[in-house]
Amino acid sequence: MVTLLVILVLATLAVARATRLIVDDKAFQWLRTTTATRLGASNPITYLVHCRWCLSLWIAAAVATPLWFITDAHDTLALTSWAGVPITVLAVAHLSVLAINAGER
Repeated sequence: MVTLLVILVLATLAVARATRLIVDDKAFQWLRTTTATRLGASNPITYLVHCRWCLSLWIAAAVATPLWFITDAHDTLALTSWAGVPITVLAVAHLSVLAINAGER
């Protein structure tokens, strides 16, 4: 159980960093600018690369879903995959943005 908790904390921090890297950091300003220029400000993809809450969900899905199966979390948490994966993805995404917002205060 401790191992799973450590993995989930590390996954949450990784999602937070990747989200902040794309949405806020200067290193990916080119992506945000290019997306807005080529697709327009009202395009959903432009919105995605500018929204922490939106992007963190997709990054969390890419990170947490494989971790669910690699760590056998379904055995530890007694949840089936159809329930556990979305719950884990949503929790990791939400906690990652809360961590980003807390770090800016």
